[in-house]
Amino acid sequence: MVPNDFSWEVALRAALHNLEQWADKGIAPPQTSRIELDASLEVVRDADGNALGGLRLPYVDVPTARYVGALSESGMASIVGAKAPFDAAKLSALHQDHANFMRKFFFATDRALKARLILPGDAADMEAAAAQAKVP
Repeated sequence: MVPNDFSWEVALRAALHNLEQWADKGIAPPQTSRIELDASLEVVRDADGNALGGLRLPYVDVPTARYVGALSESGMASIVGAKAPFDAAKLSALHQDHANFMRKFFFATDRALKARLILPGDAADMEAAAAQAKVP
Protein backbone atom coordinates (compact mmCIF):
# COMPACT_ATOMS: atom_id res chain seq x y z
CA MET A 1 0.00 0.00 0.00
CA VAL A 2 1.13 3.52 -0.75
CA PRO A 3 -0.40 6.89 0.21
CA ASN A 4 -3.56 7.68 -1.68
CA ASP A 5 -3.42 10.26 -4.48
CA PHE A 6 -7.22 10.29 -4.84
CA SER A 7 -8.14 13.98 -4.90
CA TRP A 8 -10.95 14.48 -2.39
CA GLU A 9 -10.74 18.23 -3.08
CA VAL A 10 -12.47 17.58 -6.43
CA ALA A 11 -15.57 16.33 -4.64
CA LEU A 12 -15.39 19.10 -2.05
CA ARG A 13 -15.30 21.84 -4.69
CA ALA A 14 -18.30 20.32 -6.48
CA ALA A 15 -20.19 19.91 -3.19
CA LEU A 16 -19.60 23.56 -2.25
CA HIS A 17 -20.67 24.70 -5.73
CA ASN A 18 -23.83 22.57 -5.47
CA LEU A 19 -24.53 24.01 -2.01
CA GLU A 20 -24.27 27.54 -3.42
CA GLN A 21 -26.62 26.60 -6.27
CA TRP A 22 -29.11 25.21 -3.78
CA ALA A 23 -28.95 28.25 -1.50
CA ASP A 24 -28.97 30.86 -4.29
CA LYS A 25 -31.17 29.26 -6.95
CA GLY A 26 -33.05 26.44 -5.26
CA ILE A 27 -31.28 23.79 -7.37
CA ALA A 28 -31.06 20.74 -5.14
CA PRO A 29 -27.68 19.02 -4.95
CA PRO A 30 -27.21 15.66 -6.66
CA GLN A 31 -27.93 12.53 -4.69
CA THR A 32 -25.47 9.69 -4.33
CA SER A 33 -25.90 6.34 -2.67
CA ARG A 34 -24.19 5.43 0.58
CA ILE A 35 -21.17 3.17 0.57
CA GLU A 36 -22.54 -0.36 0.78
CA LEU A 37 -21.98 -2.29 4.00
CA ASP A 38 -22.59 -5.95 4.73
CA ALA A 39 -24.34 -7.35 7.82
CA SER A 40 -21.13 -7.06 9.87
CA LEU A 41 -20.75 -3.41 8.75
CA GLU A 42 -17.77 -4.16 6.53
CA VAL A 43 -17.50 -2.24 3.25
CA VAL A 44 -18.79 -4.26 0.29
CA ARG A 45 -16.22 -4.16 -2.50
CA ASP A 46 -16.35 -4.68 -6.26
CA ALA A 47 -14.22 -7.16 -8.20
CA ASP A 48 -11.33 -4.67 -8.15
CA GLY A 49 -11.45 -4.24 -4.37
CA ASN A 50 -13.02 -0.78 -4.37
CA ALA A 51 -16.05 0.16 -2.30
CA LEU A 52 -19.48 -0.21 -3.87
CA GLY A 53 -21.81 2.76 -3.69
CA GLY A 54 -20.87 6.18 -2.43
CA LEU A 55 -19.52 8.98 -4.55
CA ARG A 56 -18.35 7.33 -7.79
CA LEU A 57 -15.62 9.39 -9.39
CA PRO A 58 -13.61 8.33 -12.46
CA TYR A 59 -10.76 7.13 -10.21
CA VAL A 60 -13.08 4.41 -8.89
CA ASP A 61 -15.08 3.72 -12.03
CA VAL A 62 -11.94 3.36 -14.17
CA PRO A 63 -9.45 2.19 -11.55
CA THR A 64 -5.71 1.81 -11.66
CA ALA A 65 -5.58 0.80 -7.99
CA ARG A 66 -7.58 -0.51 -5.05
CA TYR A 67 -8.44 2.39 -2.74
CA VAL A 68 -9.00 2.01 0.99
CA GLY A 69 -9.71 4.38 3.83
CA ALA A 70 -6.99 4.17 6.44
CA LEU A 71 -7.84 4.14 10.13
CA SER A 72 -5.87 6.27 12.52
CA GLU A 73 -5.03 5.07 16.02
CA SER A 74 -8.11 6.95 17.26
CA GLY A 75 -10.26 4.77 14.99
CA MET A 76 -11.32 7.70 12.81
CA ALA A 77 -10.97 7.32 9.07
CA SER A 78 -8.11 9.23 7.57
CA ILE A 79 -9.02 11.67 4.84
CA VAL A 80 -6.00 10.46 2.87
CA GLY A 81 -6.29 6.69 2.94
CA ALA A 82 -4.08 4.38 0.92
CA LYS A 83 -4.02 2.58 -2.40
CA ALA A 84 -2.67 -0.65 -3.77
CA PRO A 85 -1.69 0.02 -7.40
CA PHE A 86 -2.61 -2.69 -9.89
CA ASP A 87 0.21 -4.49 -11.66
CA ALA A 88 0.60 -4.38 -15.45
CA ALA A 89 -1.26 -7.67 -15.94
CA LYS A 90 -4.31 -6.43 -14.00
CA LEU A 91 -4.25 -3.08 -15.82
CA SER A 92 -4.10 -4.86 -19.20
CA ALA A 93 -6.95 -7.17 -18.21
CA LEU A 94 -9.10 -4.22 -17.10
CA HIS A 95 -8.32 -1.67 -19.79
CA GLN A 96 -6.58 -3.55 -22.66
CA ASP A 97 -4.40 -0.53 -23.52
CA HIS A 98 -3.89 3.14 -22.68
CA ALA A 99 -6.20 4.37 -25.46
CA ASN A 100 -9.09 2.24 -24.17
CA PHE A 101 -8.34 3.35 -20.60
CA MET A 102 -8.60 6.98 -21.73
CA ARG A 103 -11.88 6.34 -23.59
CA LYS A 104 -13.34 4.84 -20.43
CA PHE A 105 -11.92 7.64 -18.29
CA PHE A 106 -13.37 10.36 -20.57
CA PHE A 107 -16.77 8.62 -20.43
CA ALA A 108 -16.61 8.39 -16.62
CA THR A 109 -15.55 12.04 -16.35
CA ASP A 110 -18.41 13.12 -18.61
CA ARG A 111 -20.87 11.09 -16.52
CA ALA A 112 -19.56 12.70 -13.30
CA LEU A 113 -19.82 16.17 -14.87
CA LYS A 114 -23.41 15.58 -16.00
CA ALA A 115 -24.26 14.30 -12.51
CA ARG A 116 -22.67 17.48 -11.06
CA LEU A 117 -20.22 15.44 -8.97
CA ILE A 118 -17.20 17.32 -10.37
CA LEU A 119 -16.60 20.74 -11.92
CA PRO A 120 -15.36 21.32 -15.50
CA GLY A 121 -11.90 22.55 -14.47
CA ASP A 122 -11.40 19.55 -12.23
CA ALA A 123 -12.56 17.23 -15.00
CA ALA A 124 -9.88 18.63 -17.30
CA ASP A 125 -7.22 18.21 -14.59
CA MET A 126 -8.33 14.63 -13.91
CA GLU A 127 -8.19 13.80 -17.61
CA ALA A 128 -4.70 15.31 -17.92
CA ALA A 129 -3.53 13.23 -14.96
CA ALA A 130 -5.14 10.10 -16.41
CA ALA A 131 -3.26 10.68 -19.66
CA GLN A 132 -0.05 10.24 -17.65
CA ALA A 133 -1.23 7.01 -15.97
CA LYS A 134 1.06 4.03 -16.44
CA VAL A 135 -1.49 1.87 -18.20
CA PRO A 136 0.06 -0.41 -20.87
